[in-house]
Amino acid sequence: MENPISTEIEFPLSYLRKASFNQALDKRKYIKVCEEYAATVEPDSEAHYHDGAAALELKQKIEQFKRIIDNLPQKQRLVFLMHQLHEMPHKEIATEMGISPNMVSRHFNKAMDSITIARKQLGL
Repeated sequence: MENPISTEIEFPLSYLRKASFNQALDKRKYIKVCEEYAATVEPDSEAHYHDGAAALELKQKIEQFKRIIDNLPQKQRLVFLMHQLHEMPHKEIATEMGISPNMVSRHFNKAMDSITIARKQLGL
């Protein structure tokens, strides 16, 4: 974290339980999104799984996209992931990060601009 909490955690066990619970929720949301996407894919569009070259190309594009996101500045990356993956509204992200909703919008827009530029440079 950029600005770690300056006070000690009063109840470490409770903190760890809450963190574990949040991670489990994140995983569950991720699985749900994957399942929903899989349900929308037409059987014919899965033909690339039978073509090794196309599957490799898809895997490489996914890895490039992950690197693009990993290379974002920390606050932009956090805002982007919270909004896109966890479907959190900007107001909730602002509360979570301790910044204004306007700053959340700025970070998100900068992240989207950076991702768009990187995608064009890589031809994604």
